[in-house]
Amino acid sequence: MNYGSTGAGNPLHLTMEMVKIAAGIDLQAVPYRGDAPLHAALTAGDVDVAVVPMATARPHIDGGRVRALAITGGKRSPALPEVPTLTEQGVAVESASWQGFFVSANTPRDVMLTIQRETKKVLVMPDVLERIKAFGAEPIGSTPEEFAAKFNADLARFARIVEDAKIPKQD
Repeated sequence: MNYGSTGAGNPLHLTMEMVKIAAGIDLQAVPYRGDAPLHAALTAGDVDVAVVPMATARPHIDGGRVRALAITGGKRSPALPEVPTLTEQGVAVESASWQGFFVSANTPRDVMLTIQRETKKVLVMPDVLERIKAFGAEPIGSTPEEFAAKFNADLARFARIVEDAKIPKQD
């Protein structure tokens, strides 16, 4: 069997490698240059499976062109409540995507805190919250320290996966 991937070493690729290791299955990666060609290949049956962002998968799921098998996060998604997590299905993998703001290392702390505070205000606005949840995301609005801890923990976890899966280092 094979799986579609949109880039060596990106979180979606590494999540599939985590699944392979946890489930003890052998899948071969087939690279694509983005979500659109990957979804076309998945829909056509050119690849057997893929880990894809819910935001780009939803139209294909809702249109009946692909079937969601599992949520990679630690809990079911409110956007697809009928789809179980991998852990619920006996594959002990938890990997949720996130987005964050990064600034220059010499950005003054008061500027960083202003960005965080104002972003957090926007994330709880009802119309914004509704749109974010519609594509399966959960807004957080963490502090710079909380985000740095999350980033560093994920970096260490994915570095271990790269080693365990023997993925060649990329330039």
